[in-house]
Amino acid sequence: MSADNEAGATCSRAQQKQVLQQAPRLPFFFLAFAFALSACSSGPEIKQQQYARLSNTKEFEEEYQVVWKGIVSATEEYKIEKKDSEKGELLTDWVYTTSNEKYFEYKVNGFPRKHYLQTRYRVSIKATKQLGSVRVNVDPIEEVEQLKSDGSFDQWKTSDEPDSTRAADMIRKIELKILARPT
Repeated sequence: MSADNEAGATCSRAQQKQVLQQAPRLPFFFLAFAFALSACSSGPEIKQQQYARLSNTKEFEEEYQVVWKGIVSATEEYKIEKKDSEKGELLTDWVYTTSNEKYFEYKVNGFPRKHYLQTRYRVSIKATKQLGSVRVNVDPIEEVEQLKSDGSFDQWKTSDEPDSTRAADMIRKIELKILARPT
């Protein structure tokens, strides 16, 4: 073996030895990093009751103006952010309430507890003219409070699965307003 090859072999052995000495530190580093990430996560895990999904669409066999008046009448108690009868679009402002289905669990003195979270939602309504009917689609936009680990408010987070009862309730309100109109 030449002197150059020996020096290269010695150098690579020294590097291997250094890597092997540092190797036990790597798992510790990754473990510490994972622990730090979990400590930074905010608040308790949010759970959701698994209720049946309700319909958010209905077709009304009425003239467009009758259905639009029903929509406007059904949303009288809401602050309206956007209303366009030509496009058939209505958007309410935020409504603050307690969730019907989103909660977290905790224990007090070993006994389990559930705390339903605060939510805010707005309702987006779209009325579309069709042959012989008007299709009404109600889409709730829901945000759920996120809590810090001490239980205090952190921020609002958009829900991937908004509470479908809000849309179904609005469809019912619209239907009742249409049926209650003077003839």
